[in-house]
Amino acid sequence: MSADALFGNRLREGTLEEFSPLLKARFPYGNYLVLTDEESAPALETVCKTLPKKLTFVLCGEEDVLPLFAAPDGITCVVGAGAAMSPARYFAAVRSLPFAGLCLSCAPRGLGGKSVRVSVNGETAAYPVPMPDLIFLRSEGQETAGNGQEERAAEKKGERACKRAPEADNLSDGREDAEAFLSACALSAVCSDACRALGLPQPSEAAEWLPLFSAAGACGREKVPVLFRAVLTAEYCLGKGFPPGEIFAFCELAEKYAGLSRTQALRACTGALSELYALFFEKGFYRGGAVDYNARREEAAGKFPGAEVSVRAAGAEELVRRAAAFADCSGALSARIAAFRAGLPDREFVTAEQARALGGILRLLPELTGMDAITTLMRDFALL
Repeated sequence: MSADALFGNRLREGTLEEFSPLLKARFPYGNYLVLTDEESAPALETVCKTLPKKLTFVLCGEEDVLPLFAAPDGITCVVGAGAAMSPARYFAAVRSLPFAGLCLSCAPRGLGGKSVRVSVNGETAAYPVPMPDLIFLRSEGQETAGNGQEERAAEKKGERACKRAPEADNLSDGREDAEAFLSACALSAVCSDACRALGLPQPSEAAEWLPLFSAAGACGREKVPVLFRAVLTAEYCLGKGFPPGEIFAFCELAEKYAGLSRTQALRACTGALSELYALFFEKGFYRGGAVDYNARREEAAGKFPGAEVSVRAAGAEELVRRAAAFADCSGALSARIAAFRAGLPDREFVTAEQARALGGILRLLPELTGMDAITTLMRDFALL
């Protein structure tokens, strides 16, 4: 099943000139509220010129959405682009208005998810939102996978990559974000498979959505239109209840406590966590030693103020059962994670201070996430 099958006629692709006529055909009456970030504003200004009645706001960063509710009455459709996609979906959901997302980049924007995180009156939280009524993918000037890789390779060697003309700026601008997101999704799929093999608890949605989610995560080196659809599909699966796993929890902690950007965190955490998995699956074993859970909980609470710290400890009989399952499947899991790591890009550069912070988070990840996952098993085996 593809993103086109999942979203049906909600997902359309074309040139920017085709967006306004499509929008007016789908939602022909009343006023349009257009929300965009600074980067997307020039393109939105051009494409929305032909909309008869519109009100445009440019949002900066994670700006509070409360002032949006001072907009005049009569708005009948909300258009979002760039980093303003989440505030636009939130506003549309609260006002029960149709929402149209204009995608100028293949970076993940949460369009397929069932919730968005926004700041409302100073409080940042996740809020449920319905599926977008229209997702429009800009298609002109798309980059191939090889072209993007060559540009990044040139930059790593210190060479100056050729600048694209402004009119060629397109979906490929978010390629690194999308690749990092899909790599984390692929690792999450590996983790879900491993948890199932080891007898660790998984929600019913894990088995239902794993094939589709895993296929989406494997598209990180595809051409941009495929990449974009893979991002949408992965977000859709997460919105339907596929468990994101400890990789995404690790990324959120890295952003908060190691000062990494979202893309940096995705790349660095995917590399670090998969490396730990590889070591565990290859050389791990049940040591049978006692683990001081109270000391670990206190250490996590002390080192990471504000984090929700909890401990899930398996009983003695459960540990013996998990140790037997690990002995049976560790070889296959080792091969699986090795194949995954072979496809990873070069390690994300982080400072020495950030690396220490990541290491500290990783060692206490079971307490910081409260999940019963692979690092929890490592801790219970007295290996973390």
